[in-house]
Amino acid sequence: MYFRANAIEPAYLSVIFAQIALENLSWNILVERERIKKRKDFNGMSAPKRIRELLSWMGVSPDIPPELTDLRRVAPKEDGPQAIVQIRNDVVHAPIKRRCSTDVEHVYAISQAAELSLYYVELALLRCMNYRGPYHNRMTGFAFVSENSPPTPSPRGADYFSPPMAPWAVDDRGS
Repeated sequence: MYFRANAIEPAYLSVIFAQIALENLSWNILVERERIKKRKDFNGMSAPKRIRELLSWMGVSPDIPPELTDLRRVAPKEDGPQAIVQIRNDVVHAPIKRRCSTDVEHVYAISQAAELSLYYVELALLRCMNYRGPYHNRMTGFAFVSENSPPTPSPRGADYFSPPMAPWAVDDRGS
């Protein structure tokens, strides 16, 4: 599902496939692998709650990142999981007229919901692999760069920004 969601245009299809991936990951991790949730309890949870529980397991905030301004405008009172599910439901269950909306803000919000949902999927996959190193944070728009990271000397002596570390990783870079 991740590969399909990551390679699909238009963005609304990406949101649909990414939500499927998130819910499958949530089931596989929380029920089958970690046994944090019981089947019956998990089955009674809403889609946003399932995604929130997955984010909690990863140590990732469910808040919509500040960079996603259009998504925040479309879903001002929602967190990331709720906004993703809301966008997905709007696309799947909306009348054709609304589904094919050309409202620029809504189109951008769908694109940003796709990015956020793919970000969550990527972090879940990295966490499943116990990856503890730097990663490409698609929310910042920069590959392996974090403006909030302290400068780290390069082997050639020039300064560069350290890559962001996985949220659950212990920062052992000496900062």
